[in-house]
Amino acid sequence: MKYVPAAEEDVMKKNSNNCNSFKLPILFSFLLLLLLSCDSSKSKDKNSEFIIDEDAQPQEVVADAIEDGFFPALAVAVIRESTVQFQAVEGERKAGSNIAVQSGDAFHFGSNTKAMSALLCGMLVDQGLLGWDTTIGEILGNSAVYDASYSDVTLTELLSHTSGIHNDISKISFDSYFTADTGEEMIKSERKRLSLEVMSQPLNTAQRGSFLYSNFNYIIAGYLLETLSGKSWESLMQENLFTPMNLASAGFGPCCDTGETSGLWGHSPDPVTPGIDSDNPQPFGPAGRVHMNLADTITYLSIYFDRGVAAAGKELISQSALDKITTVVKDDYALGWGIFVIDGDIAMTHDGSNTLNYASFLVFPRHKSAVIVMTNIGSDEVEQNVNSLMRYFNNRYLKDIFVYP
Repeated sequence: MKYVPAAEEDVMKKNSNNCNSFKLPILFSFLLLLLLSCDSSKSKDKNSEFIIDEDAQPQEVVADAIEDGFFPALAVAVIRESTVQFQAVEGERKAGSNIAVQSGDAFHFGSNTKAMSALLCGMLVDQGLLGWDTTIGEILGNSAVYDASYSDVTLTELLSHTSGIHNDISKISFDSYFTADTGEEMIKSERKRLSLEVMSQPLNTAQRGSFLYSNFNYIIAGYLLETLSGKSWESLMQENLFTPMNLASAGFGPCCDTGETSGLWGHSPDPVTPGIDSDNPQPFGPAGRVHMNLADTITYLSIYFDRGVAAAGKELISQSALDKITTVVKDDYALGWGIFVIDGDIAMTHDGSNTLNYASFLVFPRHKSAVIVMTNIGSDEVEQNVNSLMRYFNNRYLKDIFVYP
């Protein structure tokens, strides 16, 4: 069944440029199961479900999804045994602009960033910077002011959402974290400020050990890495993952800096003017601010196929660290991934959205196979329509591995 954590908050942030709103990127899914109508006709109502003719050709399905108004733009790929079976990037950067999306345009990952943060932690564990059981208290000591109840929370608890940390944005000064300053020291300072603001409130110890999905877990994990290394989470990600894997399109924040010709606009459901408040604030980076194009997304996911080895043959992360990242801790959640088992083999899945964009990944590491669907809209209807595409492309190319109901 489709799993959306009970901790999800309908916390809305008004966008001052267009009076639309968005909530935080905290969606993910485990078993992406969707009961579809037997009617094979395609709806023309963009507020209804996108019904796919299972006999249609893949390119036709993508074209229909765009032409019928369900998505401004789509990036779709299927990989089987490390070979791309299908890929397409179609649509408009901004709905109604007549400016076509380009194959090199970046799409927003949302909470799929969390898996990348877990990878980064694994790499730094391999390098000896910290351990999976290293605690907040061991890293921060007396160097920061925080409630003592957080002292023995471990890195693993943070990455598996079992720390007991809440996800209530109303308890922090959310608006104060939006800034146009992208300097490394500013980002580190603001991430520290946010982490300590969260940790100034006593931990709900009754929730500790239970699965409670919270962006703050990953923000605090990023702050801990910054405290140990002296570098920002963004710099660590660039040095340890983006550059070694040659992910040239990878970046942070909105996919479009300014203007209609520089990249994808987010939609909710109407276009949202690019700006500092068209994504979550910069301190939220480790929880959900990565973007990259489809080709680089395919390359990134290959790290799970190739036992942590990059294309150049360099091992970026050990197999033991990958095993840790993909081992369930609680309620089918590992570290940054939902996990289910098919005939003894794991499958990894996660969705992400900042409510202006949406991305869904389904990965079968032993089979070196995956399905990717990304779009630049994040309205309420998008989840079911992305699921319809995931089902169609999985069952067309990977049905012998997993039948997506």
